[in-house]
Amino acid sequence: MAVRTRIPLVALSAVVGAATLASAPASSAATRFATYDAIVALDNCSGSLVRFPGAADTDKALVLTNGHCIGTMPEPSTFVYDKAVTRSATVLGGSDAHTVTKLTLDRLQYATMTGTDVAVYRSTSTYAQLAAKNVTARPLAATHPSDETSIDIPSGYWKQHYGCAINGFVYRLKEGGYTMNDSIRYSTCQTPHGSSGSPIVDATSGTVIGINNTGNDDGKRCTLDNPCEVDAAGNVSVHQGQSYGQQTYPLTACFTAGRIDLGLKGCTLFGATPAQPPTDPTPTPTPDTNLLVNGDFESGTRGWGGTTGAITTDVTYAAHGGAAKAWLGGNGRRVSESLSQSVTIPANAKTPTLTYWSRVVTAETGSRAYDTFSLDVVDGTSTKRVASASNLDASSDYVRHTVDLSAYKGRSVTLRFSESEDADLATSFLVDDVSVTAG
Repeated sequence: MAVRTRIPLVALSAVVGAATLASAPASSAATRFATYDAIVALDNCSGSLVRFPGAADTDKALVLTNGHCIGTMPEPSTFVYDKAVTRSATVLGGSDAHTVTKLTLDRLQYATMTGTDVAVYRSTSTYAQLAAKNVTARPLAATHPSDETSIDIPSGYWKQHYGCAINGFVYRLKEGGYTMNDSIRYSTCQTPHGSSGSPIVDATSGTVIGINNTGNDDGKRCTLDNPCEVDAAGNVSVHQGQSYGQQTYPLTACFTAGRIDLGLKGCTLFGATPAQPPTDPTPTPTPDTNLLVNGDFESGTRGWGGTTGAITTDVTYAAHGGAAKAWLGGNGRRVSESLSQSVTIPANAKTPTLTYWSRVVTAETGSRAYDTFSLDVVDGTSTKRVASASNLDASSDYVRHTVDLSAYKGRSVTLRFSESEDADLATSFLVDDVSVTAG
């Protein structure tokens, strides 16, 4: 990804990240570190030796870096979990970044670039063994950092560090096909390529609160190496030269017995086991809860089936909210495309409602509907068309639509968005922020 911490994203087949180790128990972890203590150098990224709350001296030490530093960047909406690897890393120390020891990394416990940009490696050395070499891992914070916190970003790759302060948090950071949530913005640190994976350290406590991962190089909008900021209302802004990092406290809810466990209750990393459904067969639904999976399309194809490539973050046309949307059509040739998802409408729903936002952009002229769009509800062998549009409905912005689903209480149905174009002149049907609520 466009990381201020990496080699040009094009060449980002970064190696595993390293982390800062501690030998003392979490309860008595050291609070004073020299600049490069527990900082890790990789061949094209940085990292740190870290210690999770509750880790034991006998646990294998963990190294923290970026997901884009693992060799092959994970695709959007994918993750790597508990994979055997063979990597090496150099642990630095002191104020002069001298080499303290070498590490062998034998397992990639977790890596993703969806929602965040993180990788956690396991080394073959325990915290106790590293302590014998005077290596103390950096404690990993378990809470959300505060705005304006003074931070230090030591790069093991460059053997340089960058000091500044947190300058707010970005609702969504969009870079190419990747989306990251609640990202850290820096006040003045302009971390260079190669510093990817460097820990974001609370300058007062020495605790790791995040990972440096990207920055906007050229002022471009939402492309690799040029991330854009997206606020909660969907407004996009670009800040050339701005660097960003990812928070690491969510990792702590996924840690147990010396490893990352995606099945833990409260773990929210991408790929975590979803909460089990309630045992009550007819629970009272929460009126505003979206019964659809990934209705804003920010998690790629998760929950949706249909035409390949229909869910996109292409910036030709803006999404209604966030960075992703469904884009059906726009081909300018005879073709049909569709997206669908099944949903169960609770039997005790009061006013079940389907809501979606759509926009039509067309090159067609005249008063004839050449290219068409439809929304169908498929109930077993029965299909009902509940909404339609065509090139005659072109608009400059998104329009909100609602559909009453009361007729489907207690049933599992499939919602299907479809489009059909003729042989000439393209019409694009954009759909975003789809929800089904119980009311």
